Amino acid sequence: MGETTEIREAEQKPFFTGSYEHTLDPKGRVSLPAKIRRSLPSTVKTVLSLDGQSVWVFSPEAYVQWYASFFENGIVNSRSAEQVNLSRRLSKYAMDADIDAAGRISIDARLRQLCGLEKDVTIIGSNDHLEIMERAKANALDDDLLSMDFMLA
Repeated sequence: MGETTEIREAEQKPFFTGSYEHTLDPKGRVSLPAKIRRSLPSTVKTVLSLDGQSVWVFSPEAYVQWYASFFENGIVNSRSAEQVNLSRRLSKYAMDADIDAAGRISIDARLRQLCGLEKDVTIIGSNDHLEIMERAKANALDDDLLSMDFMLA
């Protein structure tokens, strides 16, 4: 019975896949694809990716789960400089963004600058979040991703 409950819970959480090419407008806003928008609340969390190459977009609940996954029991040990600095890194570049009536989110200018988002972007579904990456970087990923050998002998 527990397994069925876990499957039902997983089915209710958004699971994002695919990629979509979009353009940032002069104000730094990007339209989210309609089918993705339907799975998100009206306010999302935008975060600098761990590698600094893209902006990740989480629902507030998914962000909290992701953040907590870095710490034992989901709690920062305030006596650990490493954990305090990690918490700072995860929090400093995390900002709320409202989805407007046109289905756009505004990406903070600092986040755009840090990961090189200027105009042409690709939105990539990454399971529990979206990834917004400069289009040339996203296209360059294709060679690496398609050349990986996932078949083990």
